[in-house]
Amino acid sequence: MTLYGPIQAMTLMTKLRPLTLREKLALSLTSYGNVSRMARDIGITPYRLRSWLREGEPALIDPSTGDTLRRAGVKLIPDDVITKAAINEVFNAHKKRSKQVANFFDIPYSDKYPVFQFQKPRQNETKSDRTFVIGTEYLGDWLRARVIESLQETREYYSLVSRSVINLADYNKNTDKTRDSRFPINKTQKSYRDEIKQKIKSGQKYGVIYTGRIRMGPFVSDNTLDFPTPSEVIQDLDYFLNAKHKPATGEEGSALADQLVFQLIPQGFYGFTKTEIKRGFKK
Repeated sequence: MTLYGPIQAMTLMTKLRPLTLREKLALSLTSYGNVSRMARDIGITPYRLRSWLREGEPALIDPSTGDTLRRAGVKLIPDDVITKAAINEVFNAHKKRSKQVANFFDIPYSDKYPVFQFQKPRQNETKSDRTFVIGTEYLGDWLRARVIESLQETREYYSLVSRSVINLADYNKNTDKTRDSRFPINKTQKSYRDEIKQKIKSGQKYGVIYTGRIRMGPFVSDNTLDFPTPSEVIQDLDYFLNAKHKPATGEEGSALADQLVFQLIPQGFYGFTKTEIKRGFKK
């Protein structure tokens, strides 16, 4: 019998808790693609659905002026039978679509934390090794971590990248402020910064940035494979998002982690079969 300490037990209970109505909506958005279509199926306005998706979020205050850039997400989802039924119907349809597409592309699917993954064909029409999940900005830290954790446990992914829509001026200021002066800027970094400054100068307010590539796949040692733990993958992603992306998001028009891009472990990875990869070693 496995015994858990208080902190381990609390963590386990948190992971095993049922999804809230807000979380079901956030997951469903990954297959609907946009708020308007999903709002229509629920029978509410897009404005109301956006409010429901932001339920529980703190207000965003501009530290320099004290202005409220975004109101707090208060308890807005009605706790009645009709609303619950409408949300569950949308969520069940989302799960069905997500599973069908995962089966079509032969990629992993999690029934517990279902997201809609799809692949884009390569120019030479060969099978892609990338899967895309869009509309993830409303998942929040906890649910995003559970989604990544459930996919990491399949041992079929090699890496992860996340995209955000950022306020270019805020990102540029934060980058200058947090840069370590001990390390010179290389040519690639300088070119990227110059590009952002040019966009700001031309009047562009928002742009997209990506995190660095986060490893999900194994390190190879002789005939064994050593996978990073899900918590290590999540910790690496949170570092990029909190250090670079989050300070330049929050206001209307920006979006934190609105896309996730996964790379699958290639077939014949270092001579390992798919079964051996899942097992972690060769016979």
